Amino acid sequence: MTTPMNVGRQADTERRRTRVKTAITNAQRDATPLTASAIARAAGVDRTFLYRNRDLLDALHTATHEPTPGPADRPAVTRASLEAHLANANARSARLASLVRQIEERLSKALGQEAWRPPGSEQPSISKNSTTASHASNSAPSSSPGRWRNGRPNLTPPGPPTGA
Repeated sequence: MTTPMNVGRQADTERRRTRVKTAITNAQRDATPLTASAIARAAGVDRTFLYRNRDLLDALHTATHEPTPGPADRPAVTRASLEAHLANANARSARLASLVRQIEERLSKALGQEAWRPPGSEQPSISKNSTTASHASNSAPSSSPGRWRNGRPNLTPPGPPTGA
């Protein structure tokens, strides 16, 4: 039995559904957020209205994944294009991290060889009678006072003398 109250409630539901559909269309056109909260606010309905009307929520989710219209001189941004951009950025990050590791290894080897090599010598100086290398002591080699500091190579670039 159809009562005037049921007819009025169905008409109100249809008006709300129309407002939600219009809000989704406007949000797509204006490039505003396509979230349940934003659409419900724009349509003047409660969020639960969207969740009770599953077809409206599906329309919202579908609209979220559609490309946004942009100016003619700019390509449309889609979820797929953003995911591709993210994948490319992650791959570039991995390549750069690998390059940094390679450079660090080369620098470590170069600094290690420099620490073993006394000035003016081409080969590392390891005593045949001793099991320790000549650089193992904490004192600086006497032949190169400016190249060592606290038992380690001085890696600071030479600058103008300071008047101390």
